[in-house]
Amino acid sequence: MLSSLYTEHLRVSNIPDLCIYINQLLSTSYNWDAFIQSALPEAVGLFRDPDRSEPIAQDGVVEATKGYHRMQQRVRSQNRRLNESSEKKKKRREQHKSYYKKKVSNQTPGQKRNRLDREKSRYYRKPRLLMAAQKKKRNERAKVRYHKKKAHETPA
Repeated sequence: MLSSLYTEHLRVSNIPDLCIYINQLLSTSYNWDAFIQSALPEAVGLFRDPDRSEPIAQDGVVEATKGYHRMQQRVRSQNRRLNESSEKKKKRREQHKSYYKKKVSNQTPGQKRNRLDREKSRYYRKPRLLMAAQKKKRNERAKVRYHKKKAHETPA
């Protein structure tokens, strides 16, 4: 199947073109499972080097199958997110927020400063966002100063 298509369309016999062709077929083919079961094994055996025991085209085919499986996984996770209920979506959002809060609260002062500087540089070209980042940084500093003062105060 694949060897005839390959020779008809490309009329070349080098490995990179075969890998490109396989990737094109993967991106356009609708019958994924049939393609994986029939065309890829044929492509693996398409070119054989007499000095090597395994086919030359093996590497490109392995990459193509990995790409196929990654794409299938991405589609599955997207469908799961689309079809889940609003309660699950809220729960997922809350989990993400709590994870981020935990991550931020456990940062050292150096990590916090670096994070704020990164945010500032990210928003450098957008004045409104830049002002928000600067305000955030000022608030962080004020909070640290306030807690330092509070720690050194003696109870009355």
